[in-house]
Amino acid sequence: MASQVAATTPDAGAVYEQAVRAVMARWTLLRLAVDQGWCDGDGAAAANGLVDDLVALVSPSARKAPHVEDVEDLLFDGIESKFNSQAEDGSVEEIAKLVISLRNECAAGELGNALAAIARATQAPALAQCVSQGEPEENVDSDDDMDDARRRAAAAVPAGAVPRSGAAPAVPAAPRAPPAPRPPPVVDEDGFTTVPAKGRRRK
Repeated sequence: MASQVAATTPDAGAVYEQAVRAVMARWTLLRLAVDQGWCDGDGAAAANGLVDDLVALVSPSARKAPHVEDVEDLLFDGIESKFNSQAEDGSVEEIAKLVISLRNECAAGELGNALAAIARATQAPALAQCVSQGEPEENVDSDDDMDDARRRAAAAVPAGAVPRSGAAPAVPAAPRAPPAPRPPPVVDEDGFTTVPAKGRRRK
């Protein structure tokens, strides 16, 4: 009887590792970095490498229990070094807290949240489907449709995700100040008008 119970009880370490991979699979910034080619080489391989590094850091078999700051540093460094980008949208901090929280729960035998994270990852649609939903199939050459496509593409990138290789956004020019009014002419006692001297331009 005891052997049957042991056979049906999931391994906490294995469940935790799957949960960590599931959390990373749903990280919008990482998925966009792969889909939009922010990596100089193979984006999928770079993402898998980052996930493997995280799993090795937070594994229950690791010699040293990681802290939230350790996870944050790994994710920040990974996004910057592998994808030439900076994560400034707060997602790194959220993932770090979640990963450490799941680690503590799984160590205590509480697998509910870890299993739920795995289930959510299997139900998430592919990134390409999320970006392309609602795009018109006809008249894609019209100006209105092109503007809508640009707005949808911009909305797909989370705030704070800054790819270093991208071009800087255009800044509108500041309006010119109106010219200063000319001073009134100065007339001396003899009736002659004094013309003020022109100032020199700065080189």
